[in-house]
Amino acid sequence: MDIKSSEIKDEKKQENDVENNKNKFKTNFFNNIKKIKKPELILAVIVIAVVIIAYILYSSGNILNTSSQNTSSTDTESRLEEILSNINGVGKVKVMIYYENTLNNSEDSSISFNSSYFSSSKNYEIKGVLVVAEGADNMDVKVQILRAVETLLSINADCIEIFTMNN
Repeated sequence: MDIKSSEIKDEKKQENDVENNKNKFKTNFFNNIKKIKKPELILAVIVIAVVIIAYILYSSGNILNTSSQNTSSTDTESRLEEILSNINGVGKVKVMIYYENTLNNSEDSSISFNSSYFSSSKNYEIKGVLVVAEGADNMDVKVQILRAVETLLSINADCIEIFTMNN
């Protein structure tokens, strides 16, 4: 029985020591915080805030870039529509350009819209162009549209689809 009672006492002593260490840590921690001067505290808060903001901006960078990419893509599509509609026989035109993010280098990387005028960004590759034009029922007009899009966007013909617009 003495061995068991001494083991129980040792366990209780260890539990008390652990509890005392926790209390000492809490006390020391709060005392150390109280010792911090206001400028140091303000500086620490600012550093933490900057780190949090940087993390948020970095992690949501794709979202932020997407809005500027959409604007840029819309500009590219509008300019391409304007140029194509000036080709003899084409008439009204609608254009949509598809881009793939090449940073991910994976098959299921996100499709985004991005381009500076008639050349894709370093991080994006044109995957396809859809052109819907009034005059696309004429084969000569269709070939002219195809050659113009190939030239302006520096892409292969197999990435371009041209359809006739409903009247």
